[in-house]
Parts: sequence; structure tokens; C-alpha cells
Amino acid sequence: MRFKFVFSYLFFALVSFSQRVELKTIDPIMCFNDNNGELTVIDDTNWIQTYSVRGKLISRTRIIEKAVSITELKEEYTPVFMQKKLHFVERGCGRVLRFDQGKLERIDHSFSHRNQYDALVVTYRDTLYCVGGYGFFTFKDHVTYFDEGLGQWFLKNKSPEIKHRVIKPMYELYGDVLMVFGSEIDDHTNQRMKSSECLMEFSFKTGEWKKVGELTAEVARMAKNAWFYSKNTSVGSQYVLLYSPKENKVQAFSQDKTIRRFYGFKEFVVVNKLVMTSYKMYCHVIEFHVKNKYLKSKSVRFFRFRDEVSLERSYPYKLWIILVLFLIIPIFFILRRKLVLQKKGRIIPEEIHDFLALWMDSENKAIELSDLNSLVAYDNPELETLKKRREGLLKRLKQYMIEQHKFEEDEVFYTELSPRDKRIKLFILHPKVVKWYNKVK
Repeated sequence: MRFKFVFSYLFFALVSFSQRVELKTIDPIMCFNDNNGELTVIDDTNWIQTYSVRGKLISRTRIIEKAVSITELKEEYTPVFMQKKLHFVERGCGRVLRFDQGKLERIDHSFSHRNQYDALVVTYRDTLYCVGGYGFFTFKDHVTYFDEGLGQWFLKNKSPEIKHRVIKPMYELYGDVLMVFGSEIDDHTNQRMKSSECLMEFSFKTGEWKKVGELTAEVARMAKNAWFYSKNTSVGSQYVLLYSPKENKVQAFSQDKTIRRFYGFKEFVVVNKLVMTSYKMYCHVIEFHVKNKYLKSKSVRFFRFRDEVSLERSYPYKLWIILVLFLIIPIFFILRRKLVLQKKGRIIPEEIHDFLALWMDSENKAIELSDLNSLVAYDNPELETLKKRREGLLKRLKQYMIEQHKFEEDEVFYTELSPRDKRIKLFILHPKVVKWYNKVK
């Protein structure tokens, strides 16, 4: 009997530990991996701990070297996972840190942009992206990506013109398309921020934004002024919301003023709370729950994620169908021809095409580095960044011609000193490239 009691007690203790972890500080760094549901916590200046979505301690790694202090890491960086390694992107975009084998090291050759505060930091195909944000008194829809080889950030948008406002959004990835929602915008009536009802999609292939619908007004109202937002959850002073865009569903429940962060992964939820101890002091705890059991006790209400708009089956609608049918055959042949050309490697990437077009229009097919400013100075960067972007563009052209079209390294371009000023280097496009470009453009 005593053995059974002791066994039950130990089992209960183990289960309790796996479901609730008490942290040492009230301002820990947390990063939730949306791909596998693992939660990484920096609760100590010397250790990084990772828990499974069930509350099991998976790893505990000592921090041996730090490129920045823990205080600066908390205040100035956003944690994100890429290639199973913990990265930190500077708030406002710019500097990038990576934690690997006990070392927290800087891996960029950039600077503090201070241009994308409250941007969405997300990974796509092993590349870091900053989406939207605020800086220099302007809301952005810029999507910038980090080229790890060059250590620099580049603009992914097809056009540098700002058309939308994206700040503090949640997101969902559909293949090559990123949908963002819940962005905060100015409410000019009372000088506050409110949650946008717009559902926006960004295509990583085309580099273009488009509006695809609207969040329901009720959900937008409950989501406003959220102090925490992740991929599919948000936490505010009144409500906690769980978003399921694919199911067109949002679950919401009133918050008890203790929840600080809330993560969802498959059938589990991870809750970070700030609670008062018996000594009237506050401490952070992490709780791991089965989603259905946890929500059962919360008086959850269900809302539509977006309003469905039915198409009216009218005469104009049928006319459009007929017109579309007439267009299918020519479009099919155009796409088929495009696919054939793409297989032959004759479609030039947009960035390379613009560069070559500029070069071909130059006198004697010769350019100076300063001639490239029209292609790389889209956001008025500092001089050092401008130089690196110009050199990176030349490097990418050479790599493209060598890898895709079997050119030799010395058959892309060569350099000469300018006859009018021997201090200036001219870059001359090789005749073989000129002949190739005239053939395939």
C-alpha cells in the first residue's frame, strides 16, 4: 500500500513538472519553433533551455561567448529559428546573430537599419525575412531578406513604392505565398492604433502584394491592442485569440490578466503566465496543455476568420466565363512556350535583366560602379552598404552566367582604367555576353 502511494506521488510529481515550469526572471527571452512546437527559453545569462510541446526538457546548452549582452539581446533583438538554429534579428532590421555550439556570434556585415520596427520576422526556404514594420515616420510593406553569403539585407518587393501598411502581423504560409493579418494601423478618430481588417498576401515568386479579403469586424475588434502576437495566436488585455485561417475559424476567450504569451501547435498549447507567489512577488511560469482540455475550461467562443463572399450567377458572370474559355487556349500555349524557354535557361531573372539592360545602353558597353546606384540605392543606404550592394550585383551576374550558361569566369566582363580619369575603374561587358543577350532578350 505504501509503495503504491509513493509511486502515485512520484508519478504525479513528474507529470506536474512536465506541465509547468517556473522561471527565474520576469523578463525571459522566448522563441517558439512553429515547425516542431519546441519552446526555447533564455532565463539565465549562461544557459539556453529547450522544451518540447509536452513540457519535456530536451536540451540545456551553456552560452560560452556572447557578441552582445543579455540585456541588449532582450531589448534590441527578435529571436527566430532557421535551419534548426536559433537566430536573432535586430528590431528595426539590420544586425543578425546566430547561436551555434555555445557561441552567440554576429553573422552579418550590415548595420542598424532602424527602418522596420515591429516587423514580422519569419523564415522561408532557409532565408530570414523582415515583413513590413515602421521607421522614419512611415509604415512599410517592404519585404527584406537576408543574404547570408553577403551578410546584407535586400528588398524582395518588385517595386520599392509603399502601398500597404503592415505592422505587428500574424501570418500563415501557403506554399510560396505569405498571408498576413491583424496588422495595426492608425485610427485617426481617436489617435490610437486599431487592428486592420485587411487580409494581405505576398508572393515570394513575383514579389507583389495583393488584398485577398477582410478579417471579420468582430475578430478585428478583439485583436486590437494585442501586446503579443505569434504565427497563429494573439494576446491582449481582454482576449486571447487562436486563428485557423484554413478552417475559417477563430477561437477566443477572455483573459484572466495573467497570460503574457500563448503558442499553439497541433493539439497542444503552451501558455506563459506572470503569476503572484505566496510571498506577494511575481514570477514567470510556462504551462504545457492539451489544447482541447485547456480550452474546455475557458468558455471559448467561435468566430469566422473571414466573411465568405458568394458569386452572383448573373448574365455578366456567365459572359465572363465564356470570355475566359476563349482565352484558355492562347494562354495555354503562351505558358507552354514560357515553360520550354525556362527549361532552356533563356528566361533571365528580373534583377539580372535590369542590370544587363542598363549595361547594354551604356556607351561602349562600359559602366562605372556609380552607374549601378539606380538599381541598388532604393532605400537611401549608407555609403558602405551601397558599395557592398554594387559589388554583390556584379558577383551575382558572374555566378549566373557561369552556372546557368556555362561562361568562363573571364568571359563575363573585364576592367580598364577610365581614359578621362585614371582613378576610376571601368567595367566592360564581354562581347560574348553582348551577343548572347541580343539573342535571348
